[in-house]
Amino acid sequence: AYLGLGWLKMAVPPLEETLVINHDPRSPTGHLAHLLLIELYGLLGDLPSAQKHRGDLADLYINTDRPQEAIELLRQFLARAGEGPQAGWGYYRQGKAYLDMGELKKSSESLERSLELRVSSAEALVVHDFLAAIYLQLGQPILAAKHQSLSQGEGPP
Repeated sequence: AYLGLGWLKMAVPPLEETLVINHDPRSPTGHLAHLLLIELYGLLGDLPSAQKHRGDLADLYINTDRPQEAIELLRQFLARAGEGPQAGWGYYRQGKAYLDMGELKKSSESLERSLELRVSSAEALVVHDFLAAIYLQLGQPILAAKHQSLSQGEGPP
């Protein structure tokens, strides 16, 4: 077993280096490197590093118009994240992916959950801005106004 783990550990640095060299989010090489690193870190028991790559790959999917794939990956991410800022980050990304798919109700639920789990203050302003637009489209002007005010750093109206 030790020899097997040694070989796995040796595979990590070249894959990490591939991601440093290859900045193009549409690159199949970067995509494959993230997938392999998620598996390798999982096998090695380094769950924080596996989670980092799940999150990075979810961002890649969101930024390359692949929201359904992002949602599937974020389900795995959230199942392992527990409660707190890391989960808040995951719900924020999930809300963005649902928004890209036009699923406004699911997007609002994920974004509201991200606020409950205390995403960073910079992300919270963006979340409130997204929620203002979503609630306006859902025909809920009072909630839209509340989030519009919060997106500008003010208290609720």
